[in-house]
Amino acid sequence: MANHLPKVIHAEERGYGLDTSQGRLADFFNDNNIRDLCILVQEELQPITSLTTADELAPAFRDIFAAYRWLCEDVKIMHRDISINNLMVRYKNGLRYGVLNDLDLVIEMNTDLLPTSKQRTGTKPFMARDLLCDNLQGNPTPHLYRYDLESLFYVLVFLTTHYDNGEEIQSPPFGDW
Repeated sequence: MANHLPKVIHAEERGYGLDTSQGRLADFFNDNNIRDLCILVQEELQPITSLTTADELAPAFRDIFAAYRWLCEDVKIMHRDISINNLMVRYKNGLRYGVLNDLDLVIEMNTDLLPTSKQRTGTKPFMARDLLCDNLQGNPTPHLYRYDLESLFYVLVFLTTHYDNGEEIQSPPFGDW
């Protein structure tokens, strides 16, 4: 699976002290939740939109579906932000791999199915319909495995109807998406 997930080259976390502007603001607002600065450097990947034919796109999507399934079944986490910008391509040793990128909103698989947040997670055009509608009505919904699969489907539909030979189509079908 290493070929289908981002390769982290460097990662570090820097905490803010009370003598920093972040710390002074937290102190002023009586907020104990001082955010840390997280630095993450990963290898350069290419956007999925760089794939221009079905013969290129199909194996990349198969790789990404396999990576997502592996994350859920073996690592026990869900992505929660599947979008066109988070599906990438890695070129390595003359081979091409689909990569599931941007794991900053992952959550552990939750067997009690309680909502994990009162805030919407994900990218609106690609969010599962049930999740989007429930959150718009103010009813946070627990994130399910099938929601990310639905998002992957929406990205595939978007790619196949909005791009031709790696270029965006003028006035594509589903243009108001």
